[in-house]
Amino acid sequence: MRYLKYIFGIQLLLGSIWSFYYSILWAGFLLLTLASIILAPLIYKLLKKKMSGFKAGCLIFSVFFIGLSWFGVSYLMYLLAPVENKTVAAADVNNNDVSVYAFEQSLINATQPCFSAYDKAFSKSIKYQEEQCRLINDAQQACSSAQLEVDNIIIPNSSNAELINLLKDTKTDAKNSLQGWESFFSSYNNQCVNKNTAMNPTEVKLQLVSAIKNMYLMNMKIKKAKSMS
Repeated sequence: MRYLKYIFGIQLLLGSIWSFYYSILWAGFLLLTLASIILAPLIYKLLKKKMSGFKAGCLIFSVFFIGLSWFGVSYLMYLLAPVENKTVAAADVNNNDVSVYAFEQSLINATQPCFSAYDKAFSKSIKYQEEQCRLINDAQQACSSAQLEVDNIIIPNSSNAELINLLKDTKTDAKNSLQGWESFFSSYNNQCVNKNTAMNPTEVKLQLVSAIKNMYLMNMKIKKAKSMS
């Protein structure tokens, strides 16, 4: 259990890497800062075994300062970069915009019943356990059926191979998130069905973290796809 926060820190670090990769610099910096705060004590303990505490602290501070400087320079270069003029047919631009928008709406319609189920199933307004168990079961079923709906979403045609691959990755992240949510609700549903079933808290939290991470990646990639269309 005590290492769970470090696992969450690693998840945030991976999220920051994806954000930087897809040029969402502000999100990458925010996630990297949170990951650094969480992982700094662990890194300090590991370094302290190899060097003095002062040197370990200086090394961590130096790396963080270099990362902050790199972010600042990269962000300024992004803001000051000249606009590249491209000659693109208006019809092609409109078609791409409409196709990606339609893909996004299909993805939202398919995943929303599952993604919004947590607030309903664990609402503080629920008075009876039977009602909560029913909502948890409904949530599990919604996440299961949503995976089939995501499978049936059609990738729009485009001459941009990078855009097509990005939309395919978006579908994969959506399915992975739905699977994570389904496993999460399944753990609670099993406890509802059989109250003697022991639930592993660490495993449940990891399922939740994985589901949220993939949901975040899905949203990030669809935003990137919209910016490319």
